[in-house]
Amino acid sequence: MEERRRAILAYLVSHGRASVEELNDLFPGTSAMTIRRDLDYLEQAGEVIRIHGGAMLNPARILQEAQYGVREVENREAKDRIARLAADILGDTRSIYIDAGTTCMEFARQLSAGGLLVTTSGANIAAELAGRNPDMTVTMLGGSLNPRSLAVSGSQSIEQVRNINIDTAVMCTSGYAPGAGFSNGHIGESELKRAVIAKARRVILLMDGTKLGKTLPYTFARPEDVDIIICDRDPGEGASGIPEEKLLF
Repeated sequence: MEERRRAILAYLVSHGRASVEELNDLFPGTSAMTIRRDLDYLEQAGEVIRIHGGAMLNPARILQEAQYGVREVENREAKDRIARLAADILGDTRSIYIDAGTTCMEFARQLSAGGLLVTTSGANIAAELAGRNPDMTVTMLGGSLNPRSLAVSGSQSIEQVRNINIDTAVMCTSGYAPGAGFSNGHIGESELKRAVIAKARRVILLMDGTKLGKTLPYTFARPEDVDIIICDRDPGEGASGIPEEKLLF
């Protein structure tokens, strides 16, 4: 049930609105009445607004981060490709910072080399790496946990970042638009991202195509602040302002 509701919400995030008939086609073994109950549940949770014959994404949540479970199932193939490209160009980096986010989680799953020193703000990323590779040293930042993104942030995490050396920072974004730069919906996480980018020797930013053209409330970086931007497709005019020499797709 939860998986189906997450999938319905992911579809609405991508398409804006959907009819019960459309959603029924996505889940052929599920009755229309069950789909309506799922939409009622999502409406009560504040995620959607019921309209005649279906539902639309609640406009109030557009400026917010989608819940982690929803974002994790979105655009999985593109995120996997981006993560593999990032792992391939990592080189002989020893000290890595991995940002929170679903694409960064895919990147963490690509890491296999022992002896790496990894710092992360993602609780799920720390658990993934610590449980999989005993030769990898994993440091989880302290701070307040955001249940929507599974990321920590706050003054404690920023102070920790200021006291470590970072060879390569692998960062994620929730949106990119010309003029607004790279942005997300949580002020504490944005402040931490800025601190990491300022400290890192090299910054690799991972961004799937669904982030292009989106502007969230808090800008944490602009193209000149990062060294490599990896996307699943050529951003083209939708990402004007990004130098071609920084793009990898």
